Amino acid sequence: MISVLLKLAVWALRVAGLAVFVYCVLSFVLPHHAVTRHLQDLIQPVLAPLRAFLHRLFPSLRRLGVDLTPLALWLVIDLAVVLLNSLRRAL
Repeated sequence: MISVLLKLAVWALRVAGLAVFVYCVLSFVLPHHAVTRHLQDLIQPVLAPLRAFLHRLFPSLRRLGVDLTPLALWLVIDLAVVLLNSLRRAL
C-alpha cells in the first residue's frame, strides 16, 4: 500500500516538474497566451516563497537579468523524486 502511495507521489511530482518546464518555455515563447497565464496561476504561488528564500540566501540573485527560481524548483522536485524512489525501493 505504501509503495503505491509513493509511486503516486512520484507521478504527481513528475507532472509538477513537467508543468514547471512547460511554463518556462511558454513564458519565453508565448508570454501573453492563455495557457501561459493558467500555468502562471498554478506555479507562481510555489515560486514566490522559494524566490524570497533564495533572495534572502543569495542577495546577488536580484541583480541577474534571469529568474532562476523555476530551475531551483525543478531541482527540488527532481531531488524529491529521487528520494521517494529510493524509499520505495527500500520497502
